[in-house]
Amino acid sequence: MRSISPIIATILIIVITVAIAGLTYAFLSGLFSGLTSSTSNQVSRQSQYISFSITNSYCSNNILYIDIYNNGNVPIVINNNTVLTINNGNNNIVSINGNNIICNNNNTILQGSTDTCYINNSLCIYNPSNNNNPQITLDYQGVGNNNNLGNGYLVGYFTNPLPITIYNTQNISTPTPFQQDIAICNGNPSVGNNFAYVDNPILYGGINSNGQNAYFTTTSGSSPNIYSWYEGQESISNVLCDVWWVNLPNGIPANSNITIYMGIGSTSTNYYQQDYPYVGEAPQLSSTYGEYDNGNDVFDLYFNGNTPTSDFTLGPGNSLSSNVSILYNGENISTLELVTQALDSAMTYYKGIPPGGYVAESFIETVNPPDNTMSWAGLVNTSIASSLEYGMGVGTDADDAGPCSGPPNPGIIFWNGSGYMCGYSSNVSIENGSYIAEFVYPGLSSSTVYGYLYNATNNQNIMSLSVNVNTLSGSSEFYFGLPTGDLGATGQTIYFNYALVMAYPPNGVMPSISIS
Repeated sequence: MRSISPIIATILIIVITVAIAGLTYAFLSGLFSGLTSSTSNQVSRQSQYISFSITNSYCSNNILYIDIYNNGNVPIVINNNTVLTINNGNNNIVSINGNNIICNNNNTILQGSTDTCYINNSLCIYNPSNNNNPQITLDYQGVGNNNNLGNGYLVGYFTNPLPITIYNTQNISTPTPFQQDIAICNGNPSVGNNFAYVDNPILYGGINSNGQNAYFTTTSGSSPNIYSWYEGQESISNVLCDVWWVNLPNGIPANSNITIYMGIGSTSTNYYQQDYPYVGEAPQLSSTYGEYDNGNDVFDLYFNGNTPTSDFTLGPGNSLSSNVSILYNGENISTLELVTQALDSAMTYYKGIPPGGYVAESFIETVNPPDNTMSWAGLVNTSIASSLEYGMGVGTDADDAGPCSGPPNPGIIFWNGSGYMCGYSSNVSIENGSYIAEFVYPGLSSSTVYGYLYNATNNQNIMSLSVNVNTLSGSSEFYFGLPTGDLGATGQTIYFNYALVMAYPPNGVMPSISIS
């Protein structure tokens, strides 16, 4: 092998020496610092990782809470790229955008810390009677973690407020305004088509026992703008229902539907205090009688035990006193006390409404059951009680003579200006007690009227009756009144908790409801 010449060897040594010197200078002068920093950042990013777990999930006061533990090495920021999924089983899956997940520190969960977050615009309810085991899954930037919700309880998750669709299936429109019932039941009450309800035990469980945490509105997300009156928690065929009446000022067109919204707060929320008079209740349900009673805003005619006696006219010899306290269900409530002596109409409320189809109802306590005919809820043609031309109502039929003669049984009276038409139920007797009296007049062309009596303590129907009558015509206005029999009604004392008149539903069919 030929050896390298001394000249070439010398040149190579010089080149290598210069190269080493150049590299040393470049390193010392920082020419490689950018490359070094970039490489370091890449290594750092590769070592960052997202890891978290849902350590707990539960419902409290109708609100869904989740505890999130960040066991990664970077902060977790809950935003609209985060999705929470609830699987209730039976393909009932709800996805919630991260914008509705509210945590502390601007929705930032730091490394090594746990935060309790809650779900906004939602309703979360336990149902201990069901052992389904719903699962919550949180997906954050492609990383997911899940947790079994409720320790074996079924949770109902609903968008809040709830859309309620109201269907008028009849070929005529509802009257305007129209009073629509909204009932949420813990079972199926198996009633006819004159009562609108949904069978939803989970949703029923989210309503406060006095209805204070619910309101109604025309637009999702808006404050209450529909007047609602909570009638109470009613027992219907051994099924419990929360019952509201809402005023729909524009009614519902024929063969059509509308959607309103029901907002439900936590069980401690009190919308009566926050949003009265849009949110109200029957007078006896408030701790102070009538404090949140907005019946005048909901019904066509309405009065309660606080209504001034000057708003009424009386038949000769009758007396009326306001704010008379009586004991009902263990509590004192204010009432109007009527003591009867007269013919014609025992009492008439001053305000008139156009003639048409109506339902007149009263919540009363009676003592000294009469031996004459006396209405407890009805309609008359005049505000002057002693000038009755015609009247109709439900109460007792017990005249000593004439077409209404008979024992003091519950029944219907109809006076058309020339004579009486009556009917009574002979298998029911009237005793002292609390009653809800309901008189139904379908309209001027109707030849049949209907009367119902309920035990106000347990809401059990004790009488359902119909009477064929002559049609009425020529009236300019209707009034709430209490027509009596041809011999009058003497010696009866009636205490009025409230009385109301509402529109008759189209063809007697209350529009049905569904809740999404």
